[in-house]
Amino acid sequence: MSELVSPPKLSELLQQFSEKQRPGVLNIVDTHFHPGTATRTKSIVFGVAVHGNEFGSLPAALQLMAELDSGELSSHCDIYIIFGNRKGAENNQRFIEEDLNRVFTFDRPAVSHERRRAQALRPLLDQADVFLDIHQTQTPTTSAFYTFPWSQERGDYARALGAAPVGLTRKAGERFSSGMCCADEYVRDRRKVAFTLEIGFRGLDTAQAERAYCAMRRLIDIENRIAQGETLQNLANESPQVHYSGTAHVEKNAGPDTFLRPGLSNFSPVKAGERLSPRAGELFSWSGFSPRKYVGKKLLAPSTGVLLFPKYPTDGTAMPGEIYRLAKPIEQPELL
Repeated sequence: MSELVSPPKLSELLQQFSEKQRPGVLNIVDTHFHPGTATRTKSIVFGVAVHGNEFGSLPAALQLMAELDSGELSSHCDIYIIFGNRKGAENNQRFIEEDLNRVFTFDRPAVSHERRRAQALRPLLDQADVFLDIHQTQTPTTSAFYTFPWSQERGDYARALGAAPVGLTRKAGERFSSGMCCADEYVRDRRKVAFTLEIGFRGLDTAQAERAYCAMRRLIDIENRIAQGETLQNLANESPQVHYSGTAHVEKNAGPDTFLRPGLSNFSPVKAGERLSPRAGELFSWSGFSPRKYVGKKLLAPSTGVLLFPKYPTDGTAMPGEIYRLAKPIEQPELL
């Protein structure tokens, strides 16, 4: 397996993708297509930078493109690579107008930049058989992790992939955010395989790029071996078990003055009743957020567990609809 060198600057990565992309017959800008070796085959789709400031998997995508094009890597399946929100990446922003990974609903006119991009990507996602959407977290994380609603097939894919030791799961068919639709949810609605891999904290990082690259290579290898007659379950048994948690609580935005205390991250352990907000009148701040005294709601952990997706806005940005999730271990996700 080739080794990734230290990732270059983002501007160089953007230029490389522009030069190397081949959109194929669908002719969708900022996508790359490589045909599989079979005449009738499945399609694997990889998503990178669906959130614009989560471009850490871009070096991995470029290396995969080079190896496929040179013949060093062979795939039984057609391969598509989506560079999700290039404009967001160019501005180092999660999104420009709306969260791209929530607007695959196609229930209103495509007016915003992200809804136009979702509409453009729709034909590609419509023909996906397996979709691996690679993300990064907005706050630090102690581990890479999967997110998807449970099914045994998705669980077997995640284990066979071997890209993360833990995952966040939920009941089959349950949305990550009510009333919205992520890219992987759109693919699953078509009864195809789709899941998300969070490789680490946002930004360019060699270890995370290597993790993304290995996940992509491994998924291609899985499909190649399935095409040769091996079973997904046997391939899953080659890797360690994945340990799952489920969302026990979602803390909604309680107003413009309510924030988490500084320093919380993904998988931060908390105990029932633990204070999660600054104390009243306490001076607090974090990177990109000016110091101020706390006057918001007192936030207490409703139960013991770990935090996921804690939100910390910067100056000039609004707190999103939810502030954090609290998750607890699930010993038997198949019983959800």
